[in-house]
Amino acid sequence: MILVRDVLRLKFGKAKEAKALAKVGTRIAKKVGYPAHRQLMDLTGRYCTLVLESTHESVAAWESGMADTQAAGE
Repeated sequence: MILVRDVLRLKFGKAKEAKALAKVGTRIAKKVGYPAHRQLMDLTGRYCTLVLESTHESVAAWESGMADTQAAGE
């Protein structure tokens, strides 16, 4: 089991836009069977930070899920 953590640094004031885009991405991921992920947001400091966490059985499973998600989003 692996934990994948995508950390995104956002410019101040762009958190709402990023959260909306992450919501769309979550919808696409669910459509292709990608595992659910957690969204964590830190709004302190100079930049906002959005963290997307997901768990996978293996690196190969993660790579396969990413390819499926990208193909569905095109």
